[in-house]
Amino acid sequence: MKITLAALIPAVLAAGCMSPDSEHREYVKLFLNDPESAQFRSVEQSRRRALAWCGEVNAKNRMGGLAGFTRYVLVMPDADLKIKVKTEVEEAKMFAEFTTEGQSGFEGKWSIWCR
Repeated sequence: MKITLAALIPAVLAAGCMSPDSEHREYVKLFLNDPESAQFRSVEQSRRRALAWCGEVNAKNRMGGLAGFTRYVLVMPDADLKIKVKTEVEEAKMFAEFTTEGQSGFEGKWSIWCR
């Protein structure tokens, strides 16, 4: 069964009614095993680019236990691109760059976008 992005992000996203913080959290949830369990802390919008966000997220893993807070960097697509890819989760994930602590290149991205 295909899950559409519309099922995860309300239609108000395209209309611009969702706050930037809420919108970025919905994008982060696309990359989690259990999006409904997501807990956020230390979330900040990048000073270098409005569509880049830094923070920590905790969510349930495949075993059902909370994995612990992990730092992340999310660089969202620009507004024109978001409208084009809002129908499919996999397409949206291709255009949003999500990197977590421990992944290759994370520290470099954290130092660029989050400091």
